Amino acid sequence: MAIRTPHSMLLELSTVAARTDGMHGVRHLSHMSRTFANKCSVHETLARVDPLIYEYWEFANGRDASALNYGLTRITPGTIGREYHMTRGHFHLSHSDADEVYLVLQGAGLLLLQSSTGDSRVLEMRPQSMYLSPAGWAHRAVNCGQEDLLFFAVWPGLVEGDYESVERGGFPLLVVRGANGPDAVANPSFLDHESVIGQPKPGS
Repeated sequence: MAIRTPHSMLLELSTVAARTDGMHGVRHLSHMSRTFANKCSVHETLARVDPLIYEYWEFANGRDASALNYGLTRITPGTIGREYHMTRGHFHLSHSDADEVYLVLQGAGLLLLQSSTGDSRVLEMRPQSMYLSPAGWAHRAVNCGQEDLLFFAVWPGLVEGDYESVERGGFPLLVVRGANGPDAVANPSFLDHESVIGQPKPGS
């Protein structure tokens, strides 16, 4: 096992974004056309603009069970139709399944969790709160506030994300703007994840 170097990091967006030793990823609406439920709203929005939905920074200490990797995610405020901005969401692939921890630094939102056996949870995301996504549960963060939703995540180095199963099956709930704030409503397009996890993409 390689000996890693002790270090620290200030959990401020500008400090994290300035680091050059990690990976920076961005997700515009054009990258997430399969994620949002209302395809008409997706097409209408993209005809005018391609908004940034979220971005993330990842820092890898290793790709083995002893390493802990970490990162920061920023979800912008806004909606596509009535559906709030969110991350794509993912399971962990079965050969690398493990827990993941979130620590919210700023903003307000909901954390959607969906197990491979059909259970679901919705947790309120608020600053100075920690959230555990256990092994076997898909997780998706949704920004329901008026400012950026910013959270720090930690996961084992062996983890690999399974985004395709979520994109094919969706989550059982959609978070939409209601008359009195965010509502978690049934997703009419949801498919049982036991039928899609690990299955090949259509046409592959």
